Amino acid sequence: MEIESRVISIETITPSSSTPKSLQKYQFSFFDQIAIPSLVHVVYLYPSNPKISNSEKSKQLKKSLSEVLTIYYPLAGRIGGNLYVDCNDAGIPFSEAEADCDLSEVITTRNPINLKKKFLPLTTDNDLCLAVQATYLRCGGLAVGISITHKIADGISIILFVNTWSALARDAPASLVKLDSATYAPPLDIILESPCARLLDEEVTASNLLFSAPEIAALQERYTAGGGRRPSRVEALTAFIWTSYVSAVGIRGHTCIVSNAVSLRSRADPPLSAHQFGNFVVPSTVEAVPGDSGVQLIRKMREALKAVDAEFVAGLKKREMQLEVLSSEASRAAAVDTFFFSSLCRFPYYEADYGWGTPDRVIRFGMAVKNAVYFMDTKSGGGIEALIKMTKPDMDKLEPLLMLKSELL
Repeated sequence: MEIESRVISIETITPSSSTPKSLQKYQFSFFDQIAIPSLVHVVYLYPSNPKISNSEKSKQLKKSLSEVLTIYYPLAGRIGGNLYVDCNDAGIPFSEAEADCDLSEVITTRNPINLKKKFLPLTTDNDLCLAVQATYLRCGGLAVGISITHKIADGISIILFVNTWSALARDAPASLVKLDSATYAPPLDIILESPCARLLDEEVTASNLLFSAPEIAALQERYTAGGGRRPSRVEALTAFIWTSYVSAVGIRGHTCIVSNAVSLRSRADPPLSAHQFGNFVVPSTVEAVPGDSGVQLIRKMREALKAVDAEFVAGLKKREMQLEVLSSEASRAAAVDTFFFSSLCRFPYYEADYGWGTPDRVIRFGMAVKNAVYFMDTKSGGGIEALIKMTKPDMDKLEPLLMLKSELL
């Protein structure tokens, strides 16, 4: 599918109110410091709503964006090294474009990489925190593309921002955000480069696979060993994709490092606010060997997850614990074979209504990291989309095996 699009305007959107001087330096947390220096991209695809013209949609998006930048003021600033954000209200680029396609042509895509240059803002400014593009489709539909730096926001934070923005567009109440992540994980007092930055690979390709609710249930049944605890949907899919990868591609080293992104928000004591913005994710890592079954991988992942508890979260205020995490991240990055899984299932991606209805589909692009899988619910909530990213030679081997998933039934 070849989509033609052209940018018709670019302007800078600034906060509707100035940031107070006392808040003009947003301190990085430890997790901000070690986050991969990459933009994270999401596209929200909306069907046509003939009651609202494109010019009205444009006006609504820009006005509410200016308002939400007052609440999420670091996003309108500029990154200063790997230490802080200068909250100078410089604003964010907002581009508008037109695409010669219908929503139906876009919504079924399995390779989202083809859409990045069409529906996402083009920016090369490394100090930008956020950029947005609204693309008007031939059918009257709309794509809202968001690029946000991973240096200050994890996946949950992106959802918080977008849902607050869309609430303001509808004149609905907006929850106040908490912007104090450095309180829970103070930055290290040394110059840091993300040890996992070396995992970035511009040559990765992507495939979006949809697993239906019956297919997932069949996998859960497969990996329920000896009447034990039934695996979650994400555990079952993780085991299936990893064991399929081992069968199709193999492991180049003696072991494979398998990491799962774990949000710390609910693991603190007391739990952090549901409106906590920042990077509050740590990888829970296990060593898997070629002979491991899906059941064995799930057992290892559960054991590793037990260590990410309230004591661990509290310990992140101490330099010693931070250095341990840093060492673990460096080991993960140096491993011959790595596989990273991240899930945002059960999070409200599909609640982003700017006043013309909820999106028909949300496409999450993840980062250009090979051997990475990103899970999110389908709009109906029953199935799961798995965005798989790896080198093309490995994808060519793995994808045919995963496409046989219908044989699970």
